[in-house]
Amino acid sequence: MIQKEFEHITSTLLKGASNGLTLSIVVHELEKILMEMQRYVAISADKVPNKLVNLIGHLRDTVFSYTKIIKGKSKKNIKISEIIDDALFNIEYRLRCHETTIIDKYSKADGELKIVKGLIMNSILNIIDNSIFWLGYAGVKEKKILIKVIEDESFYKIIIADNGPGFNISGDQARQAFISGKPNDNGMGLGLHLVDQIMISHNAFLKIGTSKDFKLEHEFNGGGVISLEFEK
Repeated sequence: MIQKEFEHITSTLLKGASNGLTLSIVVHELEKILMEMQRYVAISADKVPNKLVNLIGHLRDTVFSYTKIIKGKSKKNIKISEIIDDALFNIEYRLRCHETTIIDKYSKADGELKIVKGLIMNSILNIIDNSIFWLGYAGVKEKKILIKVIEDESFYKIIIADNGPGFNISGDQARQAFISGKPNDNGMGLGLHLVDQIMISHNAFLKIGTSKDFKLEHEFNGGGVISLEFEK
């Protein structure tokens, strides 16, 4: 019964998001930035004024960028590099705060995807946010997230990989609702399930693999690797 109700809620949210009702994305992002503000105030009280000014400025820019997402009501052809750039802008502060480097292997991609931009951006943000968590949890000193676009005869593939500990549950489990590999109840197990449902709504695929599957650099061996695959 609960599973059926959840599937109904998920379907309703996805349909609503496709019609531009993506306010939940805004709230989610605001929550993360405010959490960082609270963390900074707690550890660096003497620097609060200047930092708060910067955070408020970033918060303003983030809200402004999300208003464009909210207005997007239908699928449009958008350059892959633009989708990723806009997603990274919205998580820029978290990446800096957690000293995480993005390895850019996507910016030269020329392909376009016919998508609801806000939904795919949110999917990318969700995956990067998971990488940030696991890199921090594992205590990785040089935190890196690779974003790469691979094109073959049939697909455009957006690869997101990190040099963290990788998945501790199977790919099938990771796609299911309410199953999380995060310790101490840190995750609800909804993130990748929603990404999977978003991909399905685009007739696309979420795949969880390894660095060898996509011939990635050796430093990403053993890390989490996710591919968002769109038919041409």
